[in-house]
Amino acid sequence: MDRMTTMASMGSMQQHHGDSGGTYYETGSIKPGVIGGSKPKVATPKVVEKIAEYKRQNPTMFAWEIRDRLLAEGICDNDTVPSVSSINR
Repeated sequence: MDRMTTMASMGSMQQHHGDSGGTYYETGSIKPGVIGGSKPKVATPKVVEKIAEYKRQNPTMFAWEIRDRLLAEGICDNDTVPSVSSINR
């Protein structure tokens, strides 16, 4: 078998698992949108104040805990909650 025939047969042996363009698989969301699209860069003053309040109450609180608490208390939803890295800033 020459190189091209070998490569072609290898390609035909690959299995297809689901829709490679599936939004959930690529983004973790079923919502339409551009992959890698930007989120708003600035947290609202209310969110910034809540983060500062949590830090005053518990200075050793991790950013992921702050993020979870913002969600649990309804301050943010999954679309508006700041990233862990932005909370650390």
